[in-house]
Amino acid sequence: MAKHKKKPTKLQAHLNEDNYIKTGKARNLPIVECLINADWQDAGIASVIVARQHVNQNFTLGLYMVDLYCVGVKDTHFYFNISEDEFINLTDTISSQYELSECDYNLAHNIIYGAVAYAEEFEIPPHKDFKLTQMILEEDNDDIPLIDIEFGKDGKPFLVESSYDSKTKFYYSQLLKHVGAGNFHFLSEEDQYAEDDYYPEDWEKEDWDEFFEDLDNCDTEEDLMTELVESFEAVRYIFEKTLINPTAETKMLATEGLEMTEMELVFEPISTLGYKESAEEIKDVETCNKALRECQDITTQVDSKADKLILKVQEAIVKWPKNPIFLNYLFSAYQLNKNSTAAKETAKLTHKLFPSYLFGKIVYARLLIQEGKLDKVPELFNGQYNLKAIYPERTKFHVQEFLAFNILWCSYFLEKDDLYMANLYYMMNTEIDVPDEYIIDTEILFRLNIKICNYVKDLILGDSTKFTREELIKTLMN
Repeated sequence: MAKHKKKPTKLQAHLNEDNYIKTGKARNLPIVECLINADWQDAGIASVIVARQHVNQNFTLGLYMVDLYCVGVKDTHFYFNISEDEFINLTDTISSQYELSECDYNLAHNIIYGAVAYAEEFEIPPHKDFKLTQMILEEDNDDIPLIDIEFGKDGKPFLVESSYDSKTKFYYSQLLKHVGAGNFHFLSEEDQYAEDDYYPEDWEKEDWDEFFEDLDNCDTEEDLMTELVESFEAVRYIFEKTLINPTAETKMLATEGLEMTEMELVFEPISTLGYKESAEEIKDVETCNKALRECQDITTQVDSKADKLILKVQEAIVKWPKNPIFLNYLFSAYQLNKNSTAAKETAKLTHKLFPSYLFGKIVYARLLIQEGKLDKVPELFNGQYNLKAIYPERTKFHVQEFLAFNILWCSYFLEKDDLYMANLYYMMNTEIDVPDEYIIDTEILFRLNIKICNYVKDLILGDSTKFTREELIKTLMN
């Protein structure tokens, strides 16, 4: 992995990146590089990067995760006007997970649009953000030479079940509808584990010897990190079996209990205002919430909508000064408008006016973490580390409160290099079923997993004096 990179420069606030992409201006930039995972044909998944270069030598990138088996474009996003250092850092990070190789643009184009067309046969649409990121690609017309690429597997659609993709049931129903039972392949997660024999807790000494031998054969640290990422089930098992480092916070949590005892998680709205809102106030909350969601839709014209949202929310704040929700919306609107100074001042004001408001606490705590004031974060929560202890009078908490609270502490403990606690908080979020709109922060998960891989890498390379190889294997088999 590349080291000693320059710190990425901040993007200029006046550049309206969404509009630039949406209007097709990116298509006027020359394509300078296309990258793809080297094993895309065997894996059935292609991670494609298309890079275009501005006259200022910066880059705009389109990233596309493409399922060639039946689903099409599963995920996609873009990076706008980033520096060469940022571009290199990004590709280095991705390369730590899997090998990237250069490819011809025509191949990248045919993979992406061919997979989209194949998925459309089953009425499976591409990821919603593809409406925007396709504008980084060339127009899909006869100017692009056709390349013969196999979609599906052995002549049939092939669906691989994943607990990380909540749409698996939808994909399955669409295949049943369009091709019928028996006319497509389906690999369940249970069968995946059975095929791979991937239950590290059941491995014998020979299995661990073989696992570590594969790691020892890696020529570079980058190769080792790639192997660790690809074997993350075993890596997490090693991590959980060897990292026992209770901090003062851990002991406090153990005393209080982290389990959701006497606490019910609900999806319906919960009022914690201390007064009964009028019908008009509730309507204004719903109106502002809807406007905020429209602004958060990446295909919309963010700047003008965010300006209107800011005015709408400011009016509501004057109208309903006792309701902190509107200040929370104002903070989000300023963030969308890339007005970091106003967002920061709003976060401080929300906490000052409504010190017991949970989302106000969380937003302000994030600000403290960004400013490196980690020691002040526990003070916001009176030294407590679970929701029930902070709000003992409450028996119900909204799922979003629970998720956001845990993500905050995961981020906090990552900054403190306390992997034990960071992992503990993140795993709590993975243990509950939530709809698509309640997104668990994937960036935090990525940072956490990379740190876990680095911890295990140190064990493998012998940087840690905690275990010899034989002691490590004995610990894993115990």
